Amino acid sequence: MNEIRAQSEKRTKLHIARDILAVAHYPCNKTYLYRRSDADWYRFEELFKHLLMKQWITLISDNGGFGDLYSITPEGKRYYDQLVRFINEMS
Repeated sequence: MNEIRAQSEKRTKLHIARDILAVAHYPCNKTYLYRRSDADWYRFEELFKHLLMKQWITLISDNGGFGDLYSITPEGKRYYDQLVRFINEMS
């Protein structure tokens, strides 16, 4: 997990991924996830695509044209639990 640390800030990509997955426990749109991630847009976008590719979050609805809704998957919940344990051990 250390290989995906961000170089430019104290907050690592692991922390940002944890925040995105935590918010995604409830259906929400991409803008809401971004605002809760405490990341610049570029790093958020990179992680968002990674989480979608790994199928840790998924599109659940187009929300009637009001912004796609995303939610965490069962695999994402398992990864989230691992991240929380790992980050707590690092602290």
